[in-house]
Amino acid sequence: MSRIEEPGHPGDGASPKDGGTGGDERPGSVLADGGAWQGNERGGRGYRAVLLALFFAGIATFAQLYSFQGVLPILARDLGINAAQASLTVSAATMGLAVAVIPWSLVSDRFGRRRTIAAAVIAATVLGVAGALMPGFAAVVVFRFLEGAALGGVPAVAMTYLSEEVRKSHVAVAAGTFVSGTSLGGLSGRLVAAPVGDFLGWRAGVLTVALVAACSTVAFLMIAPRQRGFIRRTTRLRGTDGLVARLLTNLRDPGLIALYLQSFLLMGSFVAM
Repeated sequence: MSRIEEPGHPGDGASPKDGGTGGDERPGSVLADGGAWQGNERGGRGYRAVLLALFFAGIATFAQLYSFQGVLPILARDLGINAAQASLTVSAATMGLAVAVIPWSLVSDRFGRRRTIAAAVIAATVLGVAGALMPGFAAVVVFRFLEGAALGGVPAVAMTYLSEEVRKSHVAVAAGTFVSGTSLGGLSGRLVAAPVGDFLGWRAGVLTVALVAACSTVAFLMIAPRQRGFIRRTTRLRGTDGLVARLLTNLRDPGLIALYLQSFLLMGSFVAM
């Protein structure tokens, strides 16, 4: 079906075809029959583009997040620190990601999911390269925290991007593709950095992973279709429908609290090991 676009949103260079790539996000599309956008059907061009783009975003994110785990012994020897101090390079990044998730979600409500993910992975790659070139341990840790904070934009937005661009009945299956990208990214970050670090030093190992992330970022930018389900909104902090009220509502649900604690403990154990 043809699509009637809402006017007043300049700068969108995307093709009007379903699944077209590039361009700006545009508030929810309206179909010619007056119905609202329901999402890409499974197997269609737009569906495949969304999944493949998020797969590469997952690789770019988690390859960088865990790249230092593969070079911790080498980093400790090179900088003259102990194992506990070296592990801060991983902890700082995961902490930065954790504290930045909610702010990134607010940014995406205003500027769009695709644009937010792109900004996050580009910023993280730049910070990752800069951090690997820092001469002192303290500076490396600071840049790792900033890198993690930038990476927080991907997990904060990815599921919302999927839910808006993929038909509701296919979201759960589509989410599996993103999770597979994050798993592959976390694994590749360690497996790439460790052998390169053994031969060329930890900085070379981390920079190699940053190069992989940069390639994945380019793939995301080329493949990700502009949004058709995004509706721009401004989130208030206070009020009955404000951010604080919604967060408190979630914290009053015993089932959600149990899920939060489970994730906290499992992820904490995984990173610590």
